[in-house]
Amino acid sequence: MRKIRFSIVVLVFFFALLWPAIRLAAQQPPKAAANPGVLKDIQVMNSSSGLEVRIILTVLTSHKAFELSSPTRLVLDLYGIEKVAAVPELTVGAGGVRRIRSALFSQDISRVVFDMDDKMPRYEIVKIAEGLKVTFSGEPAVPSAQKEEKKPVPAKADAAKPKVEEKPPAKSTGQEQAKPAEQKTAQAAGTDDAVDKRRKEETQRVLEQTIKLYDKSIQEELASKRRFVRVVASVGPFFPGAGGLKDRYGSGLKFGAEINAGIADKFEIWLAASFLNQTSTDPATGLDLRSRLFPILAGLKFRPIKGFVNSYLGIGAGYFFYSETSAGGTNREHEFVLTGQAGVFLKLGRIYVLGVEAQYDHCPMGTGAGKINAGGFHIGLGVGAEF
Repeated sequence: MRKIRFSIVVLVFFFALLWPAIRLAAQQPPKAAANPGVLKDIQVMNSSSGLEVRIILTVLTSHKAFELSSPTRLVLDLYGIEKVAAVPELTVGAGGVRRIRSALFSQDISRVVFDMDDKMPRYEIVKIAEGLKVTFSGEPAVPSAQKEEKKPVPAKADAAKPKVEEKPPAKSTGQEQAKPAEQKTAQAAGTDDAVDKRRKEETQRVLEQTIKLYDKSIQEELASKRRFVRVVASVGPFFPGAGGLKDRYGSGLKFGAEINAGIADKFEIWLAASFLNQTSTDPATGLDLRSRLFPILAGLKFRPIKGFVNSYLGIGAGYFFYSETSAGGTNREHEFVLTGQAGVFLKLGRIYVLGVEAQYDHCPMGTGAGKINAGGFHIGLGVGAEF
């Protein structure tokens, strides 16, 4: 009965430690794709069915389209696309579409916005091998130079009106004929300069926006590397240091739980608690002895290798709470402890981790002949999650 109650207490203890991480995991939004996607390019072309826009993606993902007004816009959210390599803004001016903008909306959602000239034209969104195709059925814009000039309709001759004899136009001199040609040449040169100026301004603006988006994506990536929480539960053998604890009880099985939080690119803080329960027999009296060890530790870790394989070194300090029960009663002590640890863990999927850790604690307790080392060497196998 006492073992059953002890097991229930241990389960409740571990559940209480892991409950914050469970709630944090439940609040995390679902990831749309296992592999991060890239919006590579946006291609615009006229086709027989209307204006055709191809959104080139590295992976096929789910999407969501919705319309906005004032001004009229079509918004396309691409889930699982974590990087935008396409030009951030394209001027279209065809098919009712004024321009197309693209940017990273959140950590794993990219957004493409179609700004309309006036009203929303009819459109269709279909998946293709390269990504998505958006077709606007509105009539594509035709350059003014290609528009057919309307021919004037000849008016019917009015028989009642007298005919007026038209005089032939006077012959122009060479200078008068040269002036219109010079004016046309000057106008064409001015138009070319204006077009070149607009192109340079557009190129400069697109370049500045691209640099801003790139800087923003770099900052978000660095921030995501710094901010994380990792929760691990572990179990493994504990080998007491030299002294009475080792002589009386020997090694035992130690259970633990640990919470880590990132504070910089390769540094994190950690808080851990563990529990060790051992029984033995007093050689002098033959009565049962029971010891319980409950360490609470905190410290700093350095994580030089990050990725699928991760390694770390840690130092810390805390308190050891120790109790020993015998026929004469229960003796309780607590003492300050220093600890050092090293470990390796693997990231499985997006959040799960599996690792092994070695830890050494130094904690002398008692005085004189009753002095013992409650610390020792611990090897633990841990499983958990990193958010």
